[in-house]
Amino acid sequence: MRYCFLLLFCLLNLAVSAQPGRSLLHETRYYEFHSSFWLNLHHFLYQRAKGSQAAHMEQDGLSLLDIREAEITEALNAEERLLLTSSVEYYRENVIQKSLLVDIAAWNFSLRRQEGILLDKDSIVPDSVVEVLNSVAPLYRQHFWPAHRLQNERTLALHFATIEDMEDEVIPRMAELAGGEWPELKVRVDLMTYANWAGAYTPGAGDNLFISTLDPLSQQTALVETVFHESAHLLFSRESDFRAIIYFRSKEMEVPFPRNLWHAAQFYLCGRVVQDEFRQRNREHTLMMETKSIFSNYNIPEFRKCLDRYYEGSLTLEETATALLQPVQKGLYK
Repeated sequence: MRYCFLLLFCLLNLAVSAQPGRSLLHETRYYEFHSSFWLNLHHFLYQRAKGSQAAHMEQDGLSLLDIREAEITEALNAEERLLLTSSVEYYRENVIQKSLLVDIAAWNFSLRRQEGILLDKDSIVPDSVVEVLNSVAPLYRQHFWPAHRLQNERTLALHFATIEDMEDEVIPRMAELAGGEWPELKVRVDLMTYANWAGAYTPGAGDNLFISTLDPLSQQTALVETVFHESAHLLFSRESDFRAIIYFRSKEMEVPFPRNLWHAAQFYLCGRVVQDEFRQRNREHTLMMETKSIFSNYNIPEFRKCLDRYYEGSLTLEETATALLQPVQKGLYK
């Protein structure tokens, strides 16, 4: 019943959220969930120009969800089609060479502040990009945004109650495992039809997540783990006990520091926490590390065994760091 209520709530608020400045959909103790017009438009053009998300999913044997976007495009008149084509071409020639995660991450933080029907020029997003977005915005708002907005809101309605119900158990448990502390803030989660090639990303410290709702896994429990994992970067920071002890232990053992070992461990531990919470609710969940073959080079029996023992409390963090680094000495990590 609660899920039905949330879906009805989202649908009843479509008219309000259609306004570019009204992006907030819902919030919990730890999170704010948004569906931003300008962020969705920016990523729509980026993915139309690059196609990296669809290409990566094809490699995994998946495909983006069909929300009849091809039919919407086909129904455009000649003038509208020319405008869309020229906007995508601009992105192809001038934008997609830049990384969403690194090079133009600051654009997101500028675009999410915009509340008008047209973008204001600022010192972050180049004027030429602002002009392109403003020129294509009426077309996007009329033809594509209703379907994109609805997809974002329906996706949130599927998972909101679960995230709200789990967060008071998951966040403290992840803080305990990381030896980190959750800052005094709410993480912003931007739901977008398109994200980057991976379907979700978190630039910077981890206080703003970008998640694609056209990734078929967004309709499954994987989205719940994605929200908790991505925001857990706030806990597994460079200053966290987990990362610091692995680093200093590698120096003591005189082994090369594996740059992504801590991140692979974060994936595994967060997956375990979320999986256990689903089991408490009589639901099944497969770790994203397995679903998407994430960090498969680290995901070997020795890696899982030591992290399971740490998770269960039979290994200290120092012992876990040693056990995680021993495969480096033996050349077991690919």
